[in-house]
Amino acid sequence: MKHLLQLMAQALGLLGQHLVLVYPILFLMLLLSVLMQPLGLPALEARWLLMGLLLFLLYAAFQAGWLHMVYRMVIQAELRRRRSVASIDVPDLDDLPSLLLPGGFRLFSDFFPGVAQFFVPMLLGALLHGLMILAVLLAIHLSVEQWVGYPPVLLQWVQMLQQVDAQVLESQEHLNRLMSGFLSSLKALPDPQLDQLASFLSMVMAGLVFYGLLSWLTMFWPVFVMVRRLGVLAAYGRSVQQCLKDPLGVIGLGVAYLLTMVLLRQLTAVASFNFILVMILQMMGLLLGIYWVVVQFLYVVRKTGAPELEEPPAVLNAHTTSVDPKIDA
Repeated sequence: MKHLLQLMAQALGLLGQHLVLVYPILFLMLLLSVLMQPLGLPALEARWLLMGLLLFLLYAAFQAGWLHMVYRMVIQAELRRRRSVASIDVPDLDDLPSLLLPGGFRLFSDFFPGVAQFFVPMLLGALLHGLMILAVLLAIHLSVEQWVGYPPVLLQWVQMLQQVDAQVLESQEHLNRLMSGFLSSLKALPDPQLDQLASFLSMVMAGLVFYGLLSWLTMFWPVFVMVRRLGVLAAYGRSVQQCLKDPLGVIGLGVAYLLTMVLLRQLTAVASFNFILVMILQMMGLLLGIYWVVVQFLYVVRKTGAPELEEPPAVLNAHTTSVDPKIDA
């Protein structure tokens, strides 16, 4: 536990020194708002399918570049930590362009090299995760059809939503009215239908819990792709192995993450009357999400090492940048 607390404190210090990690995310959010604005509500149309494909590729590219920035930040911190106190950090003149950027802004120079090197692994990893989601949904669907069937009240609700005008769905007031009507209809259901609805919800919850377990076991896969230069399948397997090897540590990180997110949601709900407070809390939520990514990278680097950290000590003291090795097949 002490080790985890120290790691989390060090991750907080790293993030405080590199708040520039927020800027790419803010730029991505702005870009998404510009791209999505003309489309309106989602629909099964060609333009939405093309936009979905574009967003998927954009997500993979952004994940590759931004996570590479986090990775390089953690590696640089570990290199500095491992050096002798008496050693002098002499800048490499070959790296002069990045040295001209002040403080954490040097990380921006690692974004596009990360896209070039890790775009394909991030794309394949996201596809694999998407297939995992589809498999869980398919399992839930087959289980429901086999054992309990879909409750008629839900089918009627879906049909009603399909007939509602799109402008009505954009209004929060109308949505609240629709939800109130749906909840009122549940109170009038006979006992057999209530039992069917309860069984249906139990199966859905079981599927979600199973998906949560899979997500927990595989949450380190992007980190292992970058830190250990593994292929996607090997990274997924290594993530499962690490979680099973150190279950208490990983559970501790997961519980801490969930507690902080729940606390932030509660504060946001309480402060919903004040727009400024809500904006501040949303920014805190963004920083919190970045913080836990930094924690994951720092955890894996400390537990498994990294190629850059396995160089001879003389090499470690000579430079702080590394040549990007090829990704293992």
